[in-house]
Amino acid sequence: MLLHAVLVLIFSAALASAQDCLQNPWAPECSSYHLPDSLIDRDLASLCTHMSFMPGCSLRTLCNSDAQLRKKTLCAPMSLLADVCAHDMPGMRGCADYVAVCGPRNSTVKDCATHAAIEKLPTTKEVNEAVRRICTSHAMDECVKCTFRTPTAFADCDLLSVYSELCLSMPDMEECNPWKSLCQANPSLSAYCHPDLPPPVMKMYFHFQPTHVLFDAWVPRSSTHYLLTTLLLFASAFFVEYLQAHRPEWESSLLLKPATSESRPLLQNSEAGKAKTTWSVGVWGLVVGWRFVEVGIAYVLMLAAMSFNVWVVLAVVAGLAVGHAAFLPYRLERRGEKGTVAAEEEEAPANRCC
Repeated sequence: MLLHAVLVLIFSAALASAQDCLQNPWAPECSSYHLPDSLIDRDLASLCTHMSFMPGCSLRTLCNSDAQLRKKTLCAPMSLLADVCAHDMPGMRGCADYVAVCGPRNSTVKDCATHAAIEKLPTTKEVNEAVRRICTSHAMDECVKCTFRTPTAFADCDLLSVYSELCLSMPDMEECNPWKSLCQANPSLSAYCHPDLPPPVMKMYFHFQPTHVLFDAWVPRSSTHYLLTTLLLFASAFFVEYLQAHRPEWESSLLLKPATSESRPLLQNSEAGKAKTTWSVGVWGLVVGWRFVEVGIAYVLMLAAMSFNVWVVLAVVAGLAVGHAAFLPYRLERRGEKGTVAAEEEEAPANRCC
């Protein structure tokens, strides 16, 4: 009986001390106070049941699934509770115990500093807004994981995971600056901050995702890279139309040598006055080289369009269309000249006389 009474007294004293530190965390004797793990687990379970999409809850799930990461300070129960309650959602009921102990600026509880919230972790509102803005401006595959019921509501998805996937695909987006800060401050978060970007998977359907364009290292992942890529493809397609429009005239100037009046026979001949074809190794090389460049660029553009990226395809098609329209008057003018020359040649025999 005596032992039982002593244990009851000790438990009562500890409970009273805990209640005192919850109410008066600035007391000197509370410097070594720790929120019980059972209390923290209860609060985290309550918080993440009601709002599982919070970044702090995503980290809690990650810590529970990664044995190596679980050993780090950022996965300590107090730190996980701070991820939600320090700056993100301090007004939620599940944060009442944490706010009581660590909320006051003059709190002496050392655990609040040693197990603080993870550095540079964006709030739920910040991540939600970033995902909304990215998915509004870019039709990316990861966006289908999140549903925004109203323009101001939180998306019903694992926001931090989707946010990291979006930024891994296109890290140079302005909305990914908080993600970069998080990864720089916490390199151990490899699940959200891969040191090496995964290579894009080739898709056999039209899409807006980052993709390889002709070369392994050519993967546009930002708006600037996409702009430069589309401008280059547009200019290349435009140049193909230029080559096609000017090739006949250029080949004619190289291969056809018009006959002079002195070389014309005196007798009436249907072949008189017509141009003569002249071949040489140099001329042959120039003709083959021109055609090689023209066909080569055309096939390279075809391979680029086979990435099925909508912006790439539109750049190629637009370049060909604009180039065709730009050089159409030149083509029509050349056809008109050829028609005039042909008509003159038909009438020429009647006018030729000794």
